[in-house]
Amino acid sequence: MEKRRPRLGAAENPMGRPGPDSPGFLLNQASLAVNRTLDRALADSGITVTGAQWAIISLLESEQADTASDLAKHLGTDVAATWRIVERLVAKGFIEKIEDPEDARVKLLALTTEARKRFADWEAIVARTTQSIMTGLSTKDVAVLIKALQTITDNARNVD
Repeated sequence: MEKRRPRLGAAENPMGRPGPDSPGFLLNQASLAVNRTLDRALADSGITVTGAQWAIISLLESEQADTASDLAKHLGTDVAATWRIVERLVAKGFIEKIEDPEDARVKLLALTTEARKRFADWEAIVARTTQSIMTGLSTKDVAVLIKALQTITDNARNVD
């Protein structure tokens, strides 16, 4: 039987050895767990959108993006994957595609009246779920977490 290498403690390697104790692994596990929890909370409330769809709806509602390309940049995904989610939301009647008056090749995206009517209910469920996920963290802890996640995201996007 092959002997395992001893794991380095946080003092020896604060970034952790690649594997289940590493920041990257734990971030991925947290992301998966949060998305599953959000999907379940929305579904349990009778809402027919997923966490990934909610992210797009939220960005459109806040007017931070209005094209699939803009959404993909905000979400850190590729345009094709984003477009597939957008098409599902169009089919559900929550997003409409509008021809860009300046460039007919571009489709602007907007929430439908139906989506705008439901938005507050969706947002309340997401807020309650997020609050539940953050149980045990102080307001200061959450602020530090948000700053750290923003830094990690920015760093990851800038890696060559």
